[in-house]
Formats: sequence, structure tokens, C-alpha cells
Amino acid sequence: MRERERLFEAIGGVDERLLARSETGGKRERLRDRLAWTAAVAACAAVVLEVLTTVQLVTQSGGIVKAPVLSGGSLLNVPGLLLAALLIVLTNFAPKKVTGLHPIVFIGLSAAVGVVFGFAGA
Repeated sequence: MRERERLFEAIGGVDERLLARSETGGKRERLRDRLAWTAAVAACAAVVLEVLTTVQLVTQSGGIVKAPVLSGGSLLNVPGLLLAALLIVLTNFAPKKVTGLHPIVFIGLSAAVGVVFGFAGA
């Protein structure tokens, strides 16, 4: 029991069950947190899949719902995979001089490579 709660109990005679329930949090808060984390993970997975594959979401004529369409000859975006592999090697396994660089350097290099090689699409 916290010091503040002991003071409240001494002054007003607080029920122990009420204190225990206040410390654990409610079911709604736990459910809300779980849903928020699930939505964040799903959004990250969707972005990764969209970047590393050639599947694009396209709106059908006259509709508002987007459907996945394969836009290239293969399912995987090979240049994107190669760039991701290069970044993983440079940020984790390269000499300390390279891995010690600020993350914005790698973001800038990725952007420059994307512009030069046309990773942005049409």
C-alpha cells in the first residue's frame, strides 16, 4: 500500500477491496491498451508488407473499397529487400564507426537511394 493510501485509510477508513481494485486498473483500460497495441502492430505489419512486396491497394471503378492488386512480375520487391538487408547490415554488423552514426544518417541515405533508383513508384 502506498503512503498516500495509508493516509486516506487512516483518515477515512477506506475499504481494502477498493484499494486493491484501484491499483490493478479496470478491465476497460486493459482492453483499450490491448486494442491499441494490436492496432499499432497491424499498421506496422501492413506498411512493411506494402513496402517489401509489389502488392498495391487500388480502388475499383466507381467504388470506395480498395482491393489488393499485384503490380509487378513477382510478388517481392527485390530492390526494397536489398536496401533493407543493406541497412540491417550497416546498422548492426558494420564496424563501430558506421554503427555509431546517428539514425538520421541512415534515413537520409535510404531516401537518397530511393530517389536515385526510383523506389517511389510511378
